[in-house]
Amino acid sequence: MILIDIGTCRRISEIGVGGSDADNKSQQHSYKKLSTKQSTKQVGKLTTTFYSRESPLRFDNTMNAFYRQQFFKRLVLWSLLIHVAALFVFMVFLGGRGKDVLSSTSSSMHRRLPIYTENGQWQTYPCYGDGGSRQYCWSWQPNQAHNSQPKSYGDDAWATNDDAGWSHYDDFYHNDDDGTDDGYHDDDYPTDDNHDDDVFVFQPVPEAQIISTPNGGYGGQRGRSLSEIRFNKCPPVIDGYETSGWRYQPSRDYLHGVHRAIFPLKPIDYPVHGEKARILKRETLADSVMTANDYQLHGATAEQYTAELPAPIFPGDKGFWRELRRVAEVQVVRRNKGDPNTVNRWPDLWEGHDLDMITELVHGEYPASLQQELLKQLFSDGVELNYDVMPFRSVNDYVATEVRMSAINTWAVDTIAPISFLLKWNTGVPRPEEVAWLIYNGVYTEKDGVPTDLIQTIQNMNLKHAADFTAYISGSPMHPSWPAMHSAASTCSIWLPVIVKLSPQQYCESLRIDYAVSYARTVAGVHYEQDNLAGLNLGTMVVSEKLPDMLYERYGADPSKVKERLEYLHFDWRDFDPYNCTIEGTPVKDWLG
Repeated sequence: MILIDIGTCRRISEIGVGGSDADNKSQQHSYKKLSTKQSTKQVGKLTTTFYSRESPLRFDNTMNAFYRQQFFKRLVLWSLLIHVAALFVFMVFLGGRGKDVLSSTSSSMHRRLPIYTENGQWQTYPCYGDGGSRQYCWSWQPNQAHNSQPKSYGDDAWATNDDAGWSHYDDFYHNDDDGTDDGYHDDDYPTDDNHDDDVFVFQPVPEAQIISTPNGGYGGQRGRSLSEIRFNKCPPVIDGYETSGWRYQPSRDYLHGVHRAIFPLKPIDYPVHGEKARILKRETLADSVMTANDYQLHGATAEQYTAELPAPIFPGDKGFWRELRRVAEVQVVRRNKGDPNTVNRWPDLWEGHDLDMITELVHGEYPASLQQELLKQLFSDGVELNYDVMPFRSVNDYVATEVRMSAINTWAVDTIAPISFLLKWNTGVPRPEEVAWLIYNGVYTEKDGVPTDLIQTIQNMNLKHAADFTAYISGSPMHPSWPAMHSAASTCSIWLPVIVKLSPQQYCESLRIDYAVSYARTVAGVHYEQDNLAGLNLGTMVVSEKLPDMLYERYGADPSKVKERLEYLHFDWRDFDPYNCTIEGTPVKDWLG
């Protein structure tokens, strides 16, 4: 290996290699006399390795140490500069997230909605007050200098106008500021360390300009025809607010709880894509926004499943009012403490539950836990493995029964969920509460084709907010309605009779459990019947597709016999009668085989 000093165009190998010792020492001395800056500069110009054990060229110890020292000094300096630059870019990125309410390219508006407390609950409504002259609103004004009107920078969280006058609380939910309460801001109060470009203004406004909760619902019509209504329940993430807390105790006003950068989502926005998809994922509480090519889909596409399912029905489509009417009618029965068996034949495991109790069974429960209760009952009764499909291990086989069935139950949910959410965000069917709230507030009427009896049913509910339509204080989840995930995950009646020998009574109970978990979500007011049936059939499709290979790879089952059994048991959930436990009018004992 040859090292070259570009500055002198001499071979460094001539230094200390060959020649007399005196010459070598003289050359070495001349290099030592170079300034540090010159040395570093020259070292930086070397185009080959300083030192190698394989190379015949070796500096003496003094020269080697000198150049090594200069090299590492330069390395440390550059490393430090790179880290500082990276930190600067990162801080700029974080700082930029405190802005942009309209799009990722707009710097004139702050993204976060202001919040305040009312009756101990956080709100995001831009105007509030006592219904009289005390009405207060937030508004955003870019790059506006301070003046006598109370203003503060964009990371302030809330303010009030009480009898003592204006009061401001800076950084209550701080983002990139100093994190302290700096108090009131005006030209004479210079202590705020935040230098955002944007400021928001909190000020009283004339009552006539207030948009109150009852007028609109989910932002009102906003130029949308009835057929353009799609899922829009996507409230913004507020910095510093715990997401899980928001999810279960949200703002009670979804009229203005939608994210302003994306509202209103229309048919053209589904499947969600582009900038709106990015905002949905990163700047709203929209749940599990699944887009094409998601890493958990493993190549699955929406088209391969939607082609096998009846197309969803949207507002304005033929049959939609029947769907919404059924949800509304069940809400009336639930509110009036009606007989649970008038709306469905529930499984024996749920005996003694009223409708409110049933809705709580399917509210935030551990995935597939209700199917697990059925499995526990089967374990207690005793079940026999189907050895035509599964390999024999021993007469008494805990690992192949309790353990295996619990694992398959969880596997089914994990396998189906990504596909279910892909279809949700591919279609954007609005939740029942969204449409009901718009009807309740007169946004859509008989002139838009809404049946008079349905309008009257919804009006009689005396809703205070959209979530009031449902059994839950939080209303429906923050993802589109179709297909229902609770339904899609209800598959124990599909895979269970493949791997174990069920009695007709056990098979009937498994069917009723899956159907009940599905239909209970309609009783809760968060799903249409079409969502439930699509979800149940989707779960059947996915399990039938994936189960043979999974049972073979994990448990040594015969995949061809698994597939044959699944095909024999296959049916359309629209043909299941939970009252008589029949499929296509045939008793399930005959269907079981």
